[in-house]
Amino acid sequence: MAGKPSFTVVAILTLALGIGATTAIFSVVDTVLLKPLPYRDADQLVTVWETYPHWQGQEILDAYWDHIALSYPDYLRWSEAQTSFDEVALYRSISAVLEGGDRPVEIPVGLATASLFPLLDVSTVLGRLPITEDLLGERVLLLSHSFWQTRFGSDPDIIGQAMTLDVGRSLDLDDSVDSYVVIGVLPADFRFAHLLQEPDFEVAGWALIDPQVDRVDGGNHSYEAIARLKPEIPLDRARTETEVLLRGGIDPSFRGARVLGRQSQETGEVRTPLLLMLGAVSLVLLIACGNVANLLLGEAAGREQEIAIRVAMGAGRHRIVRQLLTESILLALGGAFIGTFIAYWGTRVLLLLAPTEIPRVWDIGIDGRVLLFATAVAIVTGVLFGLAPALTSARQNPGAVMKEGSRHLASRRTVFQRLVVAAEISVSLVLLVGAALFAQTLLRMSAVDPGFDPENMLLVELSLPTSRYADAANRGAFYQETIERLSSMPGILEVTGSSGAPFSGNGASGTIDVEGLELADDEQRPEAERRHVFPNYFEAAGIPILKGRSFTAADAGSEVIIVNRTFAERFWPNEDPIGKRITRDDRVLTIVGVGADAKQGGLDLETRTTFFMPNARERAFMQLLVRTEGDPLSSVVNVRRQIWDVDPRLPLDRIVTMSGLISNTLAEERYRALIIGVFAIVAVLLASVGLYGVISQTVVRRTHELGIRIALGARPRAIVGMVLGQSFITILGGVGMGIVGAIAATRLLTASLFGIAPLDVPTYVAAAGLVLIVATTASYIPARRATRVDPMVALRQD
Repeated sequence: MAGKPSFTVVAILTLALGIGATTAIFSVVDTVLLKPLPYRDADQLVTVWETYPHWQGQEILDAYWDHIALSYPDYLRWSEAQTSFDEVALYRSISAVLEGGDRPVEIPVGLATASLFPLLDVSTVLGRLPITEDLLGERVLLLSHSFWQTRFGSDPDIIGQAMTLDVGRSLDLDDSVDSYVVIGVLPADFRFAHLLQEPDFEVAGWALIDPQVDRVDGGNHSYEAIARLKPEIPLDRARTETEVLLRGGIDPSFRGARVLGRQSQETGEVRTPLLLMLGAVSLVLLIACGNVANLLLGEAAGREQEIAIRVAMGAGRHRIVRQLLTESILLALGGAFIGTFIAYWGTRVLLLLAPTEIPRVWDIGIDGRVLLFATAVAIVTGVLFGLAPALTSARQNPGAVMKEGSRHLASRRTVFQRLVVAAEISVSLVLLVGAALFAQTLLRMSAVDPGFDPENMLLVELSLPTSRYADAANRGAFYQETIERLSSMPGILEVTGSSGAPFSGNGASGTIDVEGLELADDEQRPEAERRHVFPNYFEAAGIPILKGRSFTAADAGSEVIIVNRTFAERFWPNEDPIGKRITRDDRVLTIVGVGADAKQGGLDLETRTTFFMPNARERAFMQLLVRTEGDPLSSVVNVRRQIWDVDPRLPLDRIVTMSGLISNTLAEERYRALIIGVFAIVAVLLASVGLYGVISQTVVRRTHELGIRIALGARPRAIVGMVLGQSFITILGGVGMGIVGAIAATRLLTASLFGIAPLDVPTYVAAAGLVLIVATTASYIPARRATRVDPMVALRQD
C-alpha cells in the first residue's frame, strides 16, 4: 500500500469517518449506560417507590402510579422493620432562598437523612458529614463543592459560618426562615444530581430532614428512597418484603412497592434513544467498510500477477490471506488513529447539542475504555472489509492469471462489488427513512397549536418568602403594585399570572366531586388539574373563551371557575356546563365559562381536564406572564428593576421567554432528528461514493471493449445507457432491499413518532427517490467518462 499513497489516504479517511463517528456515540453510551455509577458497589444500589395500582387508567394519575415518592412515616415503618438492605436513606430537593449579600438568591437544596452519605460512601474535603444527633441542636448544612467555590471563593474558613435560608414555599411553612451552620464541603466529583428524576439538577447544599420542623406528615409523598441491597439477598425477595412493609395494613390492592436498580432508574428514559443512535452510526461504519472492501478489490486487480507468482513459488494460501488481512488491519488502525481525533471533537459537538436530560453528561469524554473500543473496532473492521478481498486473491489459479492477465477474476470481482454497493444503498435508505420520519415528527410537533399565544411573552417566576408575606393581604398588595408598575412600562402590553403557567413544569392536581356525577362503588373520584390565575389571565394569554364569560376583577377570590374544553366535554358532553358545580376541598365552585384547551406540557401530550380559579393573589408562588411589543428579552432588565423597586430582597432567578420554554420541549426530537439525519446523509454520500468507485473501476476494466464499440460506431448516448443500465440493476436492488429493511426497522420507532405512521408511503417514496437521484448522479459521471475513451489507445492495450 505504501506505493499507492492516494489509495491509502482515501481508505484511511473513509475508515476514520466511520470509526470516529462510532467512537463518539460509544463514548456517550459507555458513560451513561455501561459504566457503573460512581459509588461503592453501585450494582447493589436500588431505588424504592410506592405504587398505587388503583390509579391505573385514570386520566392524570395513570402516568405516576408505579413511581410514587415515599412519605416520611412510610419510610420510618419500612426502614425500621426491613431486613433486605444494609443501609437505607431518604432525600428530596427543595428550593430555598439564601438571605444575605446584595440580594437574596434562590438556590436548590437537598434534604436527606443522615444515612445518605455513608450509604453512598461519600466523605468531605472539608469539615464533616452530618449525623442523626445534629437534629438535637442547630440546623446544619453541607455545601456542594461548586457552590463553595462560586459563592464563597473556596474559603477554607467556611466551616462554622452561619447561613440564613428560607424554605417556606417548598415545605409549605409559615415560619420558614432558619439559620444553618456549615459543617462540611462535599468533594468535587460528588454529583448526586438525579433528584426526583431531574438529571440536570445539582443542589447547592444538603440539610437534614427534621421531623420536628419540616412537613413530614403521611400525606406528603415527596421523598425518594435509596437503599443498598445485602449481597446475599435477591432483588425479588427485597421487593416482596418492601411491599409488605409499605402496605402497613392497607388493602393490598391499594398500595404496593417497586424496587428498581439505581442504574436502570437513572438511564431508563435515555436508553432507547442512545442505543438507536449507536445502531445508526454502526450502519454508517458498515458502509465505510464496504467502500474500503471495494477499494481493496479494485486494487487487487493490480496485484494478481504478484500474488500468482508468490503462490507459484510456494507461498501458502493462508500466508497470503494473513498478509492481506494484516495490511487491512493496518489501514483500519490508521483510520482509528485519525478517527480518535474526530471522536474527540464529535463528542464535544454531541454534548453541545444534546438535551440536558442525558445523565452524567459531565463525565462523557474520550478515556481508556473508549480508546480500547476504537482499537477493537479497527481490528474487527479490518478483518471485515479485508477478508473477502484476501480470500478472493488467495484462491486464484496462478496458471490462469499468468495466461489471461489481470482480467482473470474481473467478472467475479465485479459481481461481489456490486452486491456490496447494493447493500450500502439499502442501509443508507433505512437510515434515510428513519431520519425522514424523525424530521416529520419534529415538524408536526412544532406545528401543534399550543392553545394560547406564546409570542413576545416573558415568564417571570416569583416566590414570595413566607417570612415577609405570611398572609394573603401582604401578597395581594405586592402583586397589585408589581402589576401596576409593569403595566406602566413602555413596550409592555399586558401582565397576568398563574400558579402554573403553560410549559413551566408547575401545576397541581387533585380529586373533585362533580355535581350529578354518580360513581360506582369501585370507581375512583375524578382527578383534575387546577390553576390559580389573575382575572385577566385568558385575555392576556390569548386563550379564547368558548362559552360563558371570562373572569372579571369582581371575581377575585370568589367561588367561580372557568374550565377548559376537555373538562366540559368529559363531564357534560351533551349539556351546557355553564352554571354546573364541582366541589374541591369542601369549596363549592360554579362554572362561569369554558376556555379553549391550552397545552400545559409537551406539544405531543393530550390536554388534561383543568379548571381555573381567580384567586392567584393569595398565592406565595406565582408565574407572571408579561406580553411585550417587541423582543421580550430586551425588557428583562427593566422588568427585573421594576419588581425590585417593590421588593429589593426578592430573588428573581428565572425569567425566560415562553417561546423558549416551548422550544425546550422539542429538544429531544430536534436532537434525534439532527443526529440521525446527519448519519443518513453521510450514509447516502458514502454509498454513492462507493457506487461511483465501482462504476469507475468497471469502466477502466472495460476500456478495450468500449474502445471497440466506439470504433464500430456506437453513439455516446448508447455507451452512457449501457453503463447506467448495469448500474440501475445495482441501484434498484439496493433500493428494494432498503425498503424491506426500513419496513422492518421502523416498526421499532413507533413510540418515538408523532403524527406519522412508521409505514408512511410518501416518506418511503421520497427517500427512495432521493437515493435514486444521488446514486444515478454518481453513476452518470463515470458513464459519461466512458464516452471519451480513445479507440486507438484502447485497442493498443490488448
